[in-house]
Amino acid sequence: MQCAAFALCCANGDKPDLVRRVADAKGDLMIEKPPAAVSDDLPAIIRQVEEAGITCVQSFPQRLIPSNRTVKQILDAGELGPIGMVRKRHGHGFALARLALDMPWIVDPERAGGGALLDEGVHEMDLLRHYFGEPESVVAEVGGVHTDLPVEDTGVMLFRFPGGVIVELASGWAWRAGGPSTEIYGSEGTLLQFFTDSASNAAPDPSGPSVHDGPLLT
Repeated sequence: MQCAAFALCCANGDKPDLVRRVADAKGDLMIEKPPAAVSDDLPAIIRQVEEAGITCVQSFPQRLIPSNRTVKQILDAGELGPIGMVRKRHGHGFALARLALDMPWIVDPERAGGGALLDEGVHEMDLLRHYFGEPESVVAEVGGVHTDLPVEDTGVMLFRFPGGVIVELASGWAWRAGGPSTEIYGSEGTLLQFFTDSASNAAPDPSGPSVHDGPLLT
């Protein structure tokens, strides 16, 4: 029996070879982010997918979360007025427990390509591009509390988007609480959003209002 579609959720450094094998099999592909450990591997991946004529998508579910879709509608409608400042957080506390034991490849610079910023920050980076377009500039700092790890467990990025929007994006593996959150400050209103990644964060009390979608306050 031949498979019609594949999903790749593995070490980042293993993905280029697996993409080639999927392309040879002419199967459609969903690949976990990021598609490779180093950017030099990306042109070959793109070429193989295009030459095989298959559909290839990355796993970026943040755009599909109902409350994030509502945020996009609010921004597109201009309800908050011109946006001056945005703060995004995305992380969890797995590095405080068994992350290096359960997923040893994820703390290997060669196989992972990076730490918390690459693993968690890319989710919100994709969402920010969805909200504001391509950034005009970016700077980053990485570090963390686990200085013995060969990759960072904490990262912060500062972006400037078209129209002067400044965005601070923080990601981490060593957060005991907090989890994903959004703050958007506009001239006509402020939007606060919490709990938008149930896959890697424990939910608040389920008896609370709409915690599964992420409470949205404007």
